[in-house]
Amino acid sequence: MYLVLRAVVWILITWRWGDWRQWKKYQSTILFFISCDLLYNVICHNYLLWKFTPSRLFTSHTAVNLFEDFVIYPCALILYLGRYPKSILTKIIWNILWVLIWIGIEWINKLLGLITYHHGWNIWWSVLLMSFAIPMVRLHFIKPLWTYGLSLICIVFLVFLFKVPFGK
Repeated sequence: MYLVLRAVVWILITWRWGDWRQWKKYQSTILFFISCDLLYNVICHNYLLWKFTPSRLFTSHTAVNLFEDFVIYPCALILYLGRYPKSILTKIIWNILWVLIWIGIEWINKLLGLITYHHGWNIWWSVLLMSFAIPMVRLHFIKPLWTYGLSLICIVFLVFLFKVPFGK
């Protein structure tokens, strides 16, 4: 139920403050972000570093993840991109704010037992990942080709670092 409540909050906030009328402008970046998340789930299918806890409504990690991918993430990205500031200092503050938002949500999820960590992953790795992923969203929006190479480097780094048994 918490996940649905969180989604409703994201939808209401996006409806009020998001640039949702121009969602098509953000569509490719939203799809890029969702694709990266789905790729994590494919590569790490049998070796998840973090896992969502199933509930009565969402009966598997995959169900929770897909709900996040197709309901919550688009809202968040429309907010993030649609209100992106112009000056350097406010851009830095904006990115830090969004990292803190996502880590705050993850921390609440951890406290509520809605996410578990495995194979050496912890919230500090999530901080590092979000500190990379949030600016990558903006970079994809303005220079998409750059993000493909940088994302590939990040994926290879994490696969080797966490000894993900790729190909099993």
